[in-house]
Amino acid sequence: MKFYRLFILTVLFLASFNLFAQPIQWTVVAPGVWKGTVGKPEAYNLLTASGSKPNTPGLEKLSAGSFPFLETDIAGSARDGKTFLRFPLDEEEQLYGFGLNFQTVHQRGKILELHVDHYNGKDNGRTHAPTPFYISSNGYGVFINSARYLKIYAGTAARKNSKMRRRKKTETPINHGPLVLTRTLLKS
Repeated sequence: MKFYRLFILTVLFLASFNLFAQPIQWTVVAPGVWKGTVGKPEAYNLLTASGSKPNTPGLEKLSAGSFPFLETDIAGSARDGKTFLRFPLDEEEQLYGFGLNFQTVHQRGKILELHVDHYNGKDNGRTHAPTPFYISSNGYGVFINSARYLKIYAGTAARKNSKMRRRKKTETPINHGPLVLTRTLLKS
């Protein structure tokens, strides 16, 4: 009987992400640039803090390209003060970015805490220049427009319902509050 209860609780827990997942409505910001929002956007974020505006005339000279994923393969939810995002990854896809990292360029398979901090010899995302932006070896980039501390699970696990044998999808929890997400296609 204990095993049966534990099994049911485990199944309910694992299914909870899909139950709370919200469809992300993607809008075109510029050719090759899409914006999706999960939760309620905060007034203070990286784009408002920087005061910068995109070079819209330059972007309009680029080809539009196509959205790099099936929209149904991307999941997002906001619960308990955290925002969760999950993007599909190909089996051999690599991720680059997330700010200044001294020991490695490849970020796939790492858990990164994007906090401003002294480097102190550890390459765990806590640097003096964390950046919530990554570029994929498949030719797209993702920017998470949040000024909060972030915890990124960059392709650290494989889902059982994955179409690939390993690492097809990864879940990326964001520690606090909602966010605005921009996916940029870098090649057409």
